[in-house]
Amino acid sequence: MTSVSSAVAPVQANFTMGMDIQGQRLNLYESCAEGSVTCNNMLLVAPDLGRLLQTTPEPSKSPYAVKYYSAETKHSLCKDGVTPCRFQGYTFEGEDFDGL
Repeated sequence: MTSVSSAVAPVQANFTMGMDIQGQRLNLYESCAEGSVTCNNMLLVAPDLGRLLQTTPEPSKSPYAVKYYSAETKHSLCKDGVTPCRFQGYTFEGEDFDGL
């Protein structure tokens, strides 16, 4: 069964991927030129990650609020120290959480 997000997609962005973590939907959108190796113009639409990933969740706060986190691709650099070589994943940050 496919999970459907209740979050609204950003107007000028393309859906990149989605995943479920602890029963919560995370969607990643990008707004970069087709064929770009790197993308610094991405948006993660997810529940409050600072709260979701706590080791001891607070049961009094529910449901999770949807938040927006700026995101970008992360690459290792080639030997020239400038050219992106290998895709490492995505980084994202918000007022309450930074992550890879």
